[in-house]
Amino acid sequence: MDKSVPVTLPEGFVEFYEDVESWQNELFFRLKKKTDSKKVDAIPLLKREDRPLLEFLDFEVDLTDYREAFLSFAQLLKDKREKASLFVDRIMDIKDELDYGELLMRALENDKKYFSGLENETGVPASIMTMISQHAVRPFLRVFALPYEQSIREDESLGWGKGVCPVCGAMPSISRVRATDGRRFLFCEECFTEWEHRYLACVYCGNSEPSTIKYFVVDGDDANQVFVCEKCKGYLKNYDERRGKARTDLFITNIKTIYLDLLAEQRGYGRRETDFN
Repeated sequence: MDKSVPVTLPEGFVEFYEDVESWQNELFFRLKKKTDSKKVDAIPLLKREDRPLLEFLDFEVDLTDYREAFLSFAQLLKDKREKASLFVDRIMDIKDELDYGELLMRALENDKKYFSGLENETGVPASIMTMISQHAVRPFLRVFALPYEQSIREDESLGWGKGVCPVCGAMPSISRVRATDGRRFLFCEECFTEWEHRYLACVYCGNSEPSTIKYFVVDGDDANQVFVCEKCKGYLKNYDERRGKARTDLFITNIKTIYLDLLAEQRGYGRRETDFN
């Protein structure tokens, strides 16, 4: 039990990400209406290929739609975060010169070198261009995940069971323990997929020795936890529905509990690259 007082987040920080989620949901539902998606059992595909679906299935994005999403998110950023407004103005000045297909591909790859080079060319910080490019692609990833998400979430055989998203390959940002049965699900904030993971196992190195997998909480908040691995010093936040609300918005919960990330880092834990993806 940690008696540390949670840090105060910057004014408007949580509200901004609530606006981001609302923006994303609105675009997701618009794209969903345009897409004819039928449920597909993803487990045989994942067992056969042993890699995320995005790596071997077609991910088709209309670049006109992506361009619209990119510029729309840029405008949201300008409206809600004053410090970014000048850089968004610069983006709007060069919007017809940008290669949206390249931005889409590099966003999926999280290509830091590319965005650093783009900063030198445009004067727009790599962090801002990366943020806009990646957030703009998330509604499309959610639509891509739709046919597969039910079979992945309901899989009881741990047919995937790895520490990366079975749909898009991203690392999870948080997990939850389901109130009804105590099963633990990892959550991907890129495509909103959930997949089961062993309750006491490190998502990074696979370590499952009980004495080396622990968790800590802040005094008075038993639902929000931090699972830590003493072998690789990795950590992942977790929301335990048995100790809080039966269901919570994991995207916003991840934002609201940034103080837990700070506490984990102060104790010497960090986000790692998975050893078994």
